[in-house]
Amino acid sequence: MIYFQEQGKPEEIPLRRSLLSVSFLLHQYWFCWILLYTIIYVGTLHLWAERTTTDRSEDALFSEIYGIFQISGVFLAPIGGIFMDWSIRRVSKSEKLDPSDHMIQVLRSCFWPMFLTTLLEVVAQVCKFFNLRSAIYVSIVSVTLLRAFFISIGTAYLRIRFPAEHFNRLLGIMSTCSAIFCLFQFPLFIWESSSRQNVLYVNIFDSVCLVIAMIHPLLLVATPLQRYFLKEKSSS
Repeated sequence: MIYFQEQGKPEEIPLRRSLLSVSFLLHQYWFCWILLYTIIYVGTLHLWAERTTTDRSEDALFSEIYGIFQISGVFLAPIGGIFMDWSIRRVSKSEKLDPSDHMIQVLRSCFWPMFLTTLLEVVAQVCKFFNLRSAIYVSIVSVTLLRAFFISIGTAYLRIRFPAEHFNRLLGIMSTCSAIFCLFQFPLFIWESSSRQNVLYVNIFDSVCLVIAMIHPLLLVATPLQRYFLKEKSSS
């Protein structure tokens, strides 16, 4: 997005305007938490299996099944981006709207891809409250789909929501912050592994963080709020 000075020369929107926007900060947290959760899940799967069964061969089977499912994730990865593009194209083919209303509709079209992706983590997190074999199997499927979808969908949102000239830098910043955020996996792992009593507290903590992450996709369908964000962006 660009605007014109009196001399007629286009001036790019400063990066900080996108970087410090509520939309980017919410998206940054959403992306950071989902990435961290997928890493935490792998690290604590063995602990969860130990609480579920005393059979070491079955314990190892859970890890083997998880590894096999991750191979399928390579083939599932494009589906998230395809779903996102399909949602946007469906809006673009609708009747012509003014630029502001069209942008609102495009943002609303991002709701289902992002909401369903977050819902996959909800399924996995609910499963972690139960020390059952079936819960582990369901969570493996959920996390496999989650890992396959969230990166392509999270990247596509940046391309849609922010100026094209900011995309590469915002993606780099988001990826760097996410990598740093993932360092929290170590204290969370130590917390969960230190005592079986701490497992419940860790699950509650993860659930609270997930609820906060869910705010991001839900706000995409809050039209007045999105209109306010766009108006604030264009007037600043």
